[in-house]
Amino acid sequence: MWKVVMIEKLANSIERAFQILDQIPGRATSAYNHSQGIKGLRDTIAFGIKARDGFPADPNDIFLTDGASPAIHMMMQLLIGSENDGILCPIPQYPLYSASISLHDGALISAFASIYSLVPYYLDEETGWGFEVLKLENQLKTAKSKGINIRALFVINLGNPTRQVLVEANQREIVELCKKEGLVLLGDEVYQENVYVPEKQFHSFKKVVCSI
Repeated sequence: MWKVVMIEKLANSIERAFQILDQIPGRATSAYNHSQGIKGLRDTIAFGIKARDGFPADPNDIFLTDGASPAIHMMMQLLIGSENDGILCPIPQYPLYSASISLHDGALISAFASIYSLVPYYLDEETGWGFEVLKLENQLKTAKSKGINIRALFVINLGNPTRQVLVEANQREIVELCKKEGLVLLGDEVYQENVYVPEKQFHSFKKVVCSI
C-alpha cells in the first residue's frame, strides 16, 4: 500500500514541477527572468492571497526572493539611510532582524550593551506575548527624543519564537498607528499555517488593511 501512495505522490510532484516549468519563459530555468520573479508564479501567489484574504492581490505588487532573509535585507537597504534611522522590532525576536539592522548601520536604542541593535518594543509573557500600542507609542517618543528617525515597525505574526497569534482588533490598532506616524509596516507571516489552538485564527495584515 505504501508503495502505491509513494508512487502517487511522486507522480503529483512531477506534474506540479512541469506546471511550474511551463510558467518559466522558454522553460529556461538558468536564464534571467523578471527582477520581481517569474510572472506566472506571481500570478499563482496572487490567486492564493486573494483566496486567503477575500481581497484582490496584484501580481505586479509581489516580489519573490529566495527566502525571508534576502527580503528583509532588501527592505533594510531601502529604509535605512543613516545611523540615525531606526526600526521598531519585538523582543524577544528572531535575531535575523537585529543582525540586518546592524548590517545596514541602523540606529539603536536598546537595553543591550551592544554597538548595534534596534528600537525594541517588549512583548508581555503574562498576556500570551501580546503587546500594547501605548507601549509602542512610548518607544516612538523615546526614540524621537534621542534624535532617532523611526522608519518602520516589524511585526511577527505568528510570533517567532513566542508563537503568539495576534487578534484582528490589535492588528487594526497597529495599522492605524503606522498610518498616523508614517511608518512602513513590515509583517513577517511565514508561520501563518502553524495555528494549533482552535480559538485562535490567523489574519494577514493585508486583509486587515483592506478591511479598514
